[in-house]
Amino acid sequence: MEQLIPALGIITSWIITIGTCVVLPVMVVWIVNKRKKNETNRKTEIMLAAIEKNADVGNMEEILKGLTPPQESPEQKAKRRMQSNLMCGTALTVIGAAIITAYLISAIMGYIVIFQAINVICFLGVPALAFGIGMLLAYRAAKKSLAKTEEDHE
Repeated sequence: MEQLIPALGIITSWIITIGTCVVLPVMVVWIVNKRKKNETNRKTEIMLAAIEKNADVGNMEEILKGLTPPQESPEQKAKRRMQSNLMCGTALTVIGAAIITAYLISAIMGYIVIFQAINVICFLGVPALAFGIGMLLAYRAAKKSLAKTEEDHE
């Protein structure tokens, strides 16, 4: 029985890893494709119903335009991406700094082993901090680019 418990831990970790790396992406792709197919089927049903009622072709085009959501302008997409970069960058920077600070203080006070603190800092704190700073730099670059684009339009 004692030998079975470590084996279950290894099997569980492999199942979680395979589920995360294989099943999750496949499910995301399947859901996106199913949504697109449902949208296409809905438009097709509306067009067939309009054809059965002898609607004009111009009228069908207006109906289909009303079904599709309006497209965002490039400036709106850039602003939305900037907001996302700012929010995620700030959160990751704070989380990374908090992890590094907490483990450094714990290591200095002697609550945890130094080797464990170094592992956690290297594998959790530093990447979170690096990604956060990278996203904040991307926000800054996008903000300058958007400001320059707006000046060019004026």
